[in-house]
Amino acid sequence: KMTRTQTCANNGCGKQYEEESNNDMVCIHHPGAPVFHEGRKGWTCCKRRVDDFNEFLAIPGCASGPHVASSSPSSTASSSSSSSSSSSSSSSSSSSSSSSSSSSSSSSSSSPSSSSSSSSSSSSQAQKKKTYPAPVEDPEGFKPPLDAPCTRLGCPYRFQSSSSSSPPPCLYHPGEPVFHEGSKGYSCCKSVAEFEQFMKLPGCHTAPHHSFFQAPPSKKTECRHDWYQLGGQVIISIYAKQVNVAASTIVFSDEKTINVNLTLPDDLVYSRSFLLSEEINKDKST
Repeated sequence: KMTRTQTCANNGCGKQYEEESNNDMVCIHHPGAPVFHEGRKGWTCCKRRVDDFNEFLAIPGCASGPHVASSSPSSTASSSSSSSSSSSSSSSSSSSSSSSSSSSSSSSSSSPSSSSSSSSSSSSQAQKKKTYPAPVEDPEGFKPPLDAPCTRLGCPYRFQSSSSSSPPPCLYHPGEPVFHEGSKGYSCCKSVAEFEQFMKLPGCHTAPHHSFFQAPPSKKTECRHDWYQLGGQVIISIYAKQVNVAASTIVFSDEKTINVNLTLPDDLVYSRSFLLSEEINKDKST
């Protein structure tokens, strides 16, 4: 007798199952909708909020029930966009006692329609020209557990067994997740409106092997931050002592998103995404 294997579509699950073994307690999932607000990510059914998208995907489910093969219509995302009274945006630099960002706002004298068309065209060209580093591979000798998910963004593959037939290539997103004004996507490709569509966006890059290794989570901490406007610039200051500059990154994911990751003493990490209200000129931002 042949049994059909299906993939559960409940938020936070995604496991494969057979209908014969499905029951009311087997699926641990999130019955609520995803929430994205000011760089923080979580679910309406849970109190926990995180900054990193991979951590968001790893938040354990808070309810049990049967697996389902298709998503509920109620699983649409509720997201809030940040607002600012500033007409420009921001960027970055760092010192021994603080890390700060400064960015130049972009301006144009062309009409709104031609400006929008030009911006869309240049953004598309930038995505085509942009190169990404080679994906991280599993450590030598690492043996993933059965049903472990591929850790690369957008790849739905789960580990079957080392003796099974060759798995398909890894289709993944090398860019960063971007959530802004209700749209959801990746900096390496397109955006969509609904969270369910976002989770099904096929990868835009290919790797011959999957990656299943998950590094232990870093100890996260909060830092005070502030901003001020000076002419055509907005300066964002993050007050963090003894920042390891070589191990820290400030990335302009797109014209409205800044991802900050600062490595601090005692293995502490400050991580936050700043969503800007206006577009910046990434080439003139530091």
